[in-house]
Amino acid sequence: LGKTLTSLAIMLAYQKSEWPLLILCPASLRYTWPTEIEKWCPWIPSQSIHVVRGADDVHFAVEIQRWRNQKHKAQTCSDSEDLTAKKKQSKCPIQIVIVTYSLLQNRFQIANTLRDCEFECIIADESHNLKQLSSQRCQLALPLLQGSNRLVLLSGTPALNRPVELWPQLHALDAKGKMFINGSMSYSEYTKRYCNAKRTRFGYDVKGSSNADELHKCLKGVMMRRLKNDVLQDLPPKQRSIVPVSISDKEKERESRETMSQLSMARKAVTEITDLDADDVANSAQWEARRLLMQAYQASGVAKAPATTEYIIDWLEGSASTQ
Repeated sequence: LGKTLTSLAIMLAYQKSEWPLLILCPASLRYTWPTEIEKWCPWIPSQSIHVVRGADDVHFAVEIQRWRNQKHKAQTCSDSEDLTAKKKQSKCPIQIVIVTYSLLQNRFQIANTLRDCEFECIIADESHNLKQLSSQRCQLALPLLQGSNRLVLLSGTPALNRPVELWPQLHALDAKGKMFINGSMSYSEYTKRYCNAKRTRFGYDVKGSSNADELHKCLKGVMMRRLKNDVLQDLPPKQRSIVPVSISDKEKERESRETMSQLSMARKAVTEITDLDADDVANSAQWEARRLLMQAYQASGVAKAPATTEYIIDWLEGSASTQ
């Protein structure tokens, strides 16, 4: 939908004054970005695009700091030294740094290095990877994003399930909450107004949704949304359908049914928890229900795999119009 090209076009406006540019992305895209940059910005030398390849790959920061020192010297030098100094600091040898979200961990040297580099321009691709506010990844990324002068977040699904997942991204773009109706908003105020926050024995439940229309209006000030119908009009409409498949392996079918039965009982046990039950009992019931849910997904997925594979192969071998 043109997210990559649009974000590069925005950041190129600040190349001379505020680069190097930092790009955060999932590991699966770390080599896609250099390809796209070379495609759309062929004048940027490939050797000035640095893809961080490991937790201790921080030598790029030395080059950036050396260039900044030379730039500062050029700004403060006398007239006789001016021309030579300016030639040395004209462009940073590292124009773009690409880092994966998985490297944002306290135990990795790269996390501290990124903070020390103080990037002014940042693109965060697939920014929904920062949906969990309490995660170490998000805690390390937010100061980087908030400290930048120019920030672009890219995502096809900014909120996978709930409004609360939008908060870290909105907080990165607007730490003071000026986009909201009252001109400022904290996390607590946000969850109460837009996530239908309710106090439970386990803390606040912020998995709900409330005042969705108002939140949508607020997002218009910071979000540009493109639909496939708007930019890829040759694509057919999206189709969703349920395809029943049979499980031929009776043993796997039995395992799936047993797991589903156990999950049903575990969920019933959770609903029967009262204030008279001890916290450890309640927590144990919640954990067991979640464990069985994941086990049910896995067991049913493995059981349906052969039939699903057969269906996909048949579909691929169909006529061109069907495909």
